[in-house]
Order: sequence, then structure tokens, then C-alpha cells
Amino acid sequence: MVKEGLHRIDFFVEGVSLVSVGCVGCVLNTMCIITFSKISVQKNFHRLMLSLALFDILYITTSIVLFGIPALYPSVYESSFYRRLMPIVLPLVHIGLTGSIYLTVAIALERYTTVCHPFFKLTHSWPAATYIIPICIFSLLYNIPKFLELEVQVNKGPLNLTFPNINISTLNGNQTDLIEGEQMEPTETMLNLTGNETELFPDLSEMERVVPSSLRLNPVYIQVYIVYLNLVVHGIIPLVLLVGLNICTYRQLRKYHNTLDLSACSGTIQLREVRLSQVSLVIVFVFILCHGVRWIPNIWELQQTGGGEKQIEWPTWIRFLTHLSHLLTVFNSSVNFFIYLVKHPSVFKRLYRREACNTNVGTDTTTLVASKKVSYSVPPNTVNIEMTDVGNVFL
Repeated sequence: MVKEGLHRIDFFVEGVSLVSVGCVGCVLNTMCIITFSKISVQKNFHRLMLSLALFDILYITTSIVLFGIPALYPSVYESSFYRRLMPIVLPLVHIGLTGSIYLTVAIALERYTTVCHPFFKLTHSWPAATYIIPICIFSLLYNIPKFLELEVQVNKGPLNLTFPNINISTLNGNQTDLIEGEQMEPTETMLNLTGNETELFPDLSEMERVVPSSLRLNPVYIQVYIVYLNLVVHGIIPLVLLVGLNICTYRQLRKYHNTLDLSACSGTIQLREVRLSQVSLVIVFVFILCHGVRWIPNIWELQQTGGGEKQIEWPTWIRFLTHLSHLLTVFNSSVNFFIYLVKHPSVFKRLYRREACNTNVGTDTTTLVASKKVSYSVPPNTVNIEMTDVGNVFL
């Protein structure tokens, strides 16, 4: 009865809900990439949001492959292609997750320096690559061990009915690992077979299974890398930074609200920076809310590590929270651009107006540039375009 309930939860939470939210998230993140790539003069905030959208797409698509599709179609585990794909998809999920976490931290840091230390920001004009490149390198290097955690084992010759149970306790140290479990267990019919019956079932004489590698089963690796290091890198460090940076940013924004007449400075740089900072605050709030659920099972597992090498029995409520955490992290990766649009609903109008103006400029300006002529007599339409471009800087 409990097993049937878990299957239903898996189907509706990780299957229907995760895939639906993930598809919407891929569309929104693609719109984010297209929108911010069209801005003529990009701010660091826009470049960071664009990079975040790329990592979010990576995380969403790999989560759908790893969690959503098997929940909807359990028979996919019978595919040899899918089984060989899992050891590759698993580390990609973690790379996308790590990049998404620390790019969110980078956005919070960029807003903190802009709002709380504007003179420092002016004197230290760091390009967005200062944030993006180290995060990309770290996301890849930190998750290299994930490529060594799973392997495809092929049983050749006589049928071997010793099926190791690949479940949450052996694979799921970070709650975004593969949860395969019951789909890999032998069926009742197979358990009743004898060695001679492989002639009747030739496919069973050569069976592929996804199993944890010796590295993944190493107690030291589990305790140091899977539990403690992931707790620090994916939990404590980003949580402390996000909470601290956003508290300071929020307090400074409150001062701006008390000292500035926002209705009088509508359309100014100050108000646009305030709006971007408000977007950052909401993104971080949603991030903490969604990722907080993900760490409840991890903290529970951390408390169980004192029992030596004894296999951990995961209760039903932990498994439910694990399924829910996958859905919430996908939801978090899907809504960042939507949060931006709530504060900047006219972003598409500005971009389309700018492109329409660029189309109607005519050939006069293009001819001047091509012939390398210098003229200070600018047609009126060109002035309008330049003003529009300047406005897009603060989208």
C-alpha cells in the first residue's frame, strides 16, 4: 500500500507536475536569453541573468530526463540507450544546479555593490565575466566526481539473479541524485526462473544494469563529499551569503524609499536600479524557499551517518520530500525571468519599438558609416533610436 502511494506521488509530482513546470521554464528561460541578448548595452545584471537562464535550462532539461520521464514512463528503464545515458545526465544535473546556485549569489552580490556601495562600483568597474567565468569553471570541476559515481554493468553468460537494489540510500546523497530503486528490482516471474530458462528468455542472458561505482559506495567519499562537502558548498555558503547580502540590500532600499520621491524620479537611473534590486530580492527569496525543502532530507541523512556502514532506511515522508524538492528546484529555475517581467512589463514593447525604429531608419545613416563620413547633422529618427537604446540599458 505504501509502495503504491509512493508510485502515485512519483507520477503526479515528479512526472506530471515536474515535466509541465519544466517545459514552461524552458520557454521562459529561452525568452530571457533572447530578450537580454537584444539589449544594445547590457548591464552586468542582464548578463548574469542571461547566464543564469542557460544553467537553469541545463538543470531543467536534465531533471526532466532523469526524474520526469521515468516517472511518467517507467518502461524507459528497459531501454539500453537510457541506461547508458544516466551516468552522463546525473553529473549534468549537478553542474546545472551548482551554476544556478552561485549565479544567484552573484546577482545578489552585484546588486549589493550597486545599491550599498555605489562609489565602489563606479571605481571598480568589474565586467560580468568576472563573476561568470569562475562560476562556470567551479561548477564543472566540483562535479567531476559525479561522472564516476554510476556505471553500466553488463551481465553476460548464465543468468545471475542477484540484483543489487539501487535506491535512495545508496545513490541519493544530495537529493538530486538518481532515485531509481524499485524499477531495477527483478520481477516475480524472473525470481521463479532457473538457470536453464535463459534459453527461453535470451534477453536475460545479457542484461544491463545501472549500478553505483566503487567510488560512490566508498564510506569516506559518501561522508566527506556527498554529505559534508555538499552541505557546505550547496547549502551553508550560498545561504549565508544570500541572506546577508539581501538583508543589507533591503535595508538600503528602505532608506531610498524614505529619502527619495519615487514618483518624481520615475524613469531615472536611481529608480531603475531600485527595480533591479527588488527583482534580485524576490529571486533570492524564492530560491531560499524552494531550496530549503531540498535540504531537509539531507540534514536527516547527516544525522544518520553516525551509524557506520549500516544501510539507511529512508522513511516515507523523507521520500515524499525528496520528490517535492525536485519539483521545487525545477520551479525555482523556471520563474526567474517571470519575476523580472512582473517588475518590467514593458520590456518587450521597448525592444520591439527599438527594432521597428531600426528598420525604418533608412539607408542614410548606413551610407554615412559605410563611406566613413563624419557628420554631426543627425536625422530626427536617429535621435529617437539613440534615446531608445539608452532606455534599454536600464531594462
